[in-house]
Amino acid sequence: MREISFTELLQSYNSGEILEDQIITDVKTGDRMTFNNGSLRYVTESEYITSTVALERTLLESRFVVESRELEELTFSEALEFLRDNKSILIRFKGIENLSEITDISRLEGFQLGNLLQYQYFIETEKRHESKGKLSSRDAYTILNEYYRNERPVAELAAAYGVTKRMIYYILDGTYWADVNKQFKNDFNL
Repeated sequence: MREISFTELLQSYNSGEILEDQIITDVKTGDRMTFNNGSLRYVTESEYITSTVALERTLLESRFVVESRELEELTFSEALEFLRDNKSILIRFKGIENLSEITDISRLEGFQLGNLLQYQYFIETEKRHESKGKLSSRDAYTILNEYYRNERPVAELAAAYGVTKRMIYYILDGTYWADVNKQFKNDFNL
């Protein structure tokens, strides 16, 4: 894997080459991090996204390795479907070499839907093949119950439901199924 500098890391994120939630490892310290909602944040061994990474001199001088992701190209209509389902996709602009060209395009008057058909759309292979609605709200409630009341480990829950540990943490912290999380906590005065 190729090592990159902090500047290259930021440039790759801003250009869309590095996606949200893609794992980045500091070569020197072994710290794992990811971009989440525009912030660089630490990731635990359990795949839980934690505190924001402090911008310090050692970080600026560090070298990083980015976990590779296998991408599959989508048609425009498939891309719209994934966006409707709140899934992240990567959009590459054909023939655009740098971000200043995107700024120029955004100033064009009369931008039409047809222009969107000229872009390339990608999704991670893993995300494309996730079945839609793999977990129901009832499953989320049961996961909350199993974790908080029966003290069932996250790894065990992830394996039982066929999802990642990160997905279980998203349910536990209310990132996904916030209404179910709120209802559960109200039901059990948590």
